[in-house]
Amino acid sequence: MLEAGDAFTAELIRRGLLEGDGIGDADGEPLAIDAPGALEQFLAEPLLFEAVDRAWVMPWAVQAAEKNVSS
Repeated sequence: MLEAGDAFTAELIRRGLLEGDGIGDADGEPLAIDAPGALEQFLAEPLLFEAVDRAWVMPWAVQAAEKNVSS
């Protein structure tokens, strides 16, 4: 079972990948994340989950927190 923070992060990643341009391989070619179960497998891989969390979710969370403080 995911902790609340991990569940929130997983949902942000899920929505970002499905609503955005997805992710690419080493050559920049888009990976098929719309195949049944592919996104869940991606999220279940700890190294991938943590990498996307550090590169995409955490910077967004810091920026959102800074906006809330300055409001």
